[in-house]
Amino acid sequence: MDIDFHFGVIYVVARLAGMDAPRAEIVAHACQYVDDATAPDMQDADGLLRRAGMAQPLVLARPWVVEALFNPGNVMAWAPFHFVPGGEGTGAEEKTVCRAGGAAAAAAVRHAIEQRNSDIGLYRLGVSLHAYIDTWAHQGFSGLVSRNNAVLFLEGEEEPGGWTRALQRTLRTAGGTAAALALDMISRLGHSSALHFPDMPWLKWGYRNGHNQRVDRDNLPAFMTAADLACRAVRGYLGGNAAFEREPGLPLEARVALGRLLEHNRSRNARKRLAVFGAHVARGGIPGLMEPLPPYAADGPGSWRHEAVDDAPGAWPARLWRERCEVSHHRRVLLAMEQHRGILVRDILPAQRIVLSG
Repeated sequence: MDIDFHFGVIYVVARLAGMDAPRAEIVAHACQYVDDATAPDMQDADGLLRRAGMAQPLVLARPWVVEALFNPGNVMAWAPFHFVPGGEGTGAEEKTVCRAGGAAAAAAVRHAIEQRNSDIGLYRLGVSLHAYIDTWAHQGFSGLVSRNNAVLFLEGEEEPGGWTRALQRTLRTAGGTAAALALDMISRLGHSSALHFPDMPWLKWGYRNGHNQRVDRDNLPAFMTAADLACRAVRGYLGGNAAFEREPGLPLEARVALGRLLEHNRSRNARKRLAVFGAHVARGGIPGLMEPLPPYAADGPGSWRHEAVDDAPGAWPARLWRERCEVSHHRRVLLAMEQHRGILVRDILPAQRIVLSG
């Protein structure tokens, strides 16, 4: 999923679930921040903020994407945050395949709800929701090198301009080139060889995986299920009910309107989709809510990271600089990421006989 869902939809469902705007903004911001915490210098001068580097890279041209394939530590980023193992089946490869609404991802949300009274409770909820709702988009893929991630004969709905057809031609004619080699390597880690097909809310598409199994996908119903369960999770958080699946989901009118918006908002650019989504919400296009989306900046002025670490330390007395970082959104969301990953890797996944190391 992309920013239009991780930030836009999560903010909307949090508000519809009864969360006030300031807290909903933190949850949605933390949810999207997991994808944006990629800077190699994710720590301040005093070491108060720890390096994150947890987002799933998809752009083939970046050398560090290919390098990620040979760094075992990336298992600790991809699997806990973007491809939570479903734990189904028998063999190790099968157990690590991501499944929609998988037990481990749901358990991480429940743990965040149980920790709702901590000073990073909202951030924990946002981070765990990122991993949880990603299981609907990333189902069938794995955060480890796996034949399940090989995408052969990729097909998607045709759009104006023939972009899926052009993509298919590129994939078919890339044999023997360096790009084809990189694509083949990356296809075994995450869903990179499917490009952004899993993350486009409206798309119907299909492929054959490395086990020669035909997989057909219809993103919209999966995304709507994820939105509904995210709403239930927020209600559970507000009421202290870790069994959040039993909470009421989206109101019917809001669910229908949201589904219609996701279906027809078809830009390939996720930030353009977010802008259209936000304008629609501000006009009252989702029953029960009529307000602008809060601003979001991944980096630079206005971003959580910039507020915490980008001002020169010399401009502040050391004590004030440390105190400023201690209470920053940036520090809290990184701590939330650490806790989320820790509870998954140390407790939840081993209980399903899945051990990640890196």
